[in-house]
Amino acid sequence: MVIATGPSLATPTVDYPVGNGVTTVNDSFWNVPLGANLIAPTLAIKTPSTNGSANVSTALVSLTGSATAATGKTVKAITWTNNRGGQGIALGTTSWSVDNIDLVSGNNVLTFTVRDSAGITASTTITLTSSGGDITAPRPRPT
Repeated sequence: MVIATGPSLATPTVDYPVGNGVTTVNDSFWNVPLGANLIAPTLAIKTPSTNGSANVSTALVSLTGSATAATGKTVKAITWTNNRGGQGIALGTTSWSVDNIDLVSGNNVLTFTVRDSAGITASTTITLTSSGGDITAPRPRPT
């Protein structure tokens, strides 16, 4: 992490002709050694469709898929988000599943992201068009 502090970048005013205070900027960077394996992991959705879209007649859906890390690395986690609300973590790594994702009527774009042991990520999406109605009452989640 890098932190830099310097004189204020504020615009001088009548009350503060030289600005006031300091400006601090921070950022982080990743030092990549020469010859590092920067090959991203792969991620595939198997059900309910492998082509990036599917029509479903329910307000709850389950998905399965697979993930593979590059040589010398392992799959650490698979997460998901829905552009219509909701997010979570898949069960499993190289073979994974997510049960009972809440869908809203119409198009729901689900993005799945895989992270490997080197912190490299890759994502894929699927658009699920639900005609099953919205969930209006809370449903119990499996434990």
